[in-house]
Amino acid sequence: EATLHINGEWQLLPGGVVGIEKGRILSITCEANGTGIVPQWKNLTAPRIYVDTYRDHYSGRNVSMLYIVEVDTIHVGKYECFVPGYAPNIIEIQLVTDTPVKCSKLEDRYISIRYSKEQDVGSVATMSCKDRYKTLVGKTRRWTCLSDGQWSGHSLPRCKGQYVFI
Repeated sequence: EATLHINGEWQLLPGGVVGIEKGRILSITCEANGTGIVPQWKNLTAPRIYVDTYRDHYSGRNVSMLYIVEVDTIHVGKYECFVPGYAPNIIEIQLVTDTPVKCSKLEDRYISIRYSKEQDVGSVATMSCKDRYKTLVGKTRRWTCLSDGQWSGHSLPRCKGQYVFI
């Protein structure tokens, strides 16, 4: 089997994903435990990815180092290190930014919009008519801010007058 060690400036994201900023260098050590077989990497098709394989002088283990230089969007995805005959270790890499993703502020002169968490990812915008004698028609009244900075809805609902018969 193999053990992975991640080197460089990175952060652990939900789901065990490795988050790294664009332009950084990331190196991942894959060591073969208790076997004389050299670990291997799968799916290394992007540019600026280098592999160095050697036998560690101190531990006696076979090591395969994966280097990703100037990490960019082409490097996002899953990387698999395996020792033939054993289960693979899979690591997923995503880009992170210093500035958090936000959705744009929704505005309409007839609609009141409340946000659960400003316009942060995961925030819900709840809409209602400013005029209490009107109701929303058409589209959904709750939109969610998605991870790409877009709202889940496409066009704001409209307010329509209510008819009251006495």
